[in-house]
Amino acid sequence: MPSDASFESFEKELGRLVAKFERGLAEFKHPGYLEAQLRDDFLNPFFAALGWDLMNDAGLIQSHREVEIESRVDSGRADYLFRTDRKPRFVCEAKKPAEELPGHAQQAKGYAWTIGVPVAVLTDFEELNVYIVGSEPKEDEPLVGLWRTYSFRGYNGKARELWDLLARDNVAGGVIDRTVAALPKKPLKIGKGQFVIRPDPTRNFDNTFLNFLDGARRSLASDLLRHNEDVDWNEGTRLNEAVQCILDRLLFVRISEARGIDMGTLLESLLETWKKRQPRDNAPSPVREEPPAGWGGMGLATPKGSLWNSIVRHIRALDRRPPSHVPFFNGNLFKQHFTEDLVVSDGWLADFLGKICNKYASYKFGYIAVEILGTIYERFLGKIVRPHGRGAVIEEKPEVRKAGGVYYTPRYIVEYIVEQTVGKLLDDITGSSRRKEALTSSADQTNQSLVTSAATAREFERRTLALRFLDPACGSGSFLLRVFERVCE
Repeated sequence: MPSDASFESFEKELGRLVAKFERGLAEFKHPGYLEAQLRDDFLNPFFAALGWDLMNDAGLIQSHREVEIESRVDSGRADYLFRTDRKPRFVCEAKKPAEELPGHAQQAKGYAWTIGVPVAVLTDFEELNVYIVGSEPKEDEPLVGLWRTYSFRGYNGKARELWDLLARDNVAGGVIDRTVAALPKKPLKIGKGQFVIRPDPTRNFDNTFLNFLDGARRSLASDLLRHNEDVDWNEGTRLNEAVQCILDRLLFVRISEARGIDMGTLLESLLETWKKRQPRDNAPSPVREEPPAGWGGMGLATPKGSLWNSIVRHIRALDRRPPSHVPFFNGNLFKQHFTEDLVVSDGWLADFLGKICNKYASYKFGYIAVEILGTIYERFLGKIVRPHGRGAVIEEKPEVRKAGGVYYTPRYIVEYIVEQTVGKLLDDITGSSRRKEALTSSADQTNQSLVTSAATAREFERRTLALRFLDPACGSGSFLLRVFERVCE
């Protein structure tokens, strides 16, 4: 916390902001007053007065900085993500005063729930709402989790309460954890339709999302069996491979979109375009369509006009070899696959895309941790989908059952082991380089120090790039990913 951040200085700054907002209330509530202006005029000074390093004066990398600020509108990420000790603590979603806050409650809570923090703040400065996020947020339940509500006219009288809850040092000291721990185990009713639910680790985002995907695997398998009766699904693990390939591709594309990676066309756009083109009888024309010249390979056996046809064309564009305006990927994920000649029903696909593309959905793909992707992969490896009667079942592989299940290494254990091995090695390289520079520079503080600094940097680079890392039992690669992060840091 900055040395000049204290309750007294916060109280003074809060009074100034309240007076300013009161004087210009009509202007600030005008639709033309933008969210970006609100953040500059009020929220940034508010959080800075609480001791948060908004300007990243500590010089930390993006994933470690105390306050991660999102500048893009509708980016799929929270406006503010607050950290202490590199760990997320709470999020804040900002809205301009002309908008009604309750309509954005699900969005703010969705960010917190996906990231795994128990508190979400939603504010337009005119009001500030604090939510305890104890369960999956629902769009039609804006009051669930609403724990504290503040009005700007009451800020001065609640200055101590705001400081105790949101000040940087208090959050680092565990005030949010203690607040959550003090909640009753049963839902706490505060007002009409207003319940605060104590977060339950067994009902967190990770478990809910994994269960959602298990359901998607089962329903997709049944859909493939129903609409592709001419396929021999009993051949090897053909059904399991088809389901995994389709879900892998859709999830990869959606997560890439949410992280701002250019995928050429958004899945949501493909879905909306398909909806607009649907005939009234919803009967797609079963016409085989040849792809554009230069795409290579087979034609598209999927029904022309179907949603799956649009998705397959998009996938083939992502794997396109000739130069074009469409970005492409040179890995195996988008290589031609037999699933491109299957029929995936419009009903299943539209429902699944609707759930993962809807910006009001609880799944905020811009924040889904890399570790959860690894867990999804390991679940896919540990279980198999196979035909059963007129449907499909998901079963653990025999070797997994024998071992007692698939085990996932928690992030904190991964970080500890990497820090005790790779971390110490990197710190030794960094330390020896700095010692060499200091010894040489102390003898001559003129141009020689600059030459030595450059030489030391080259030596550091040479020694670091010479390192090789091996995880012989990598599974989903959680250790290797953390090693990569550590080297970058």
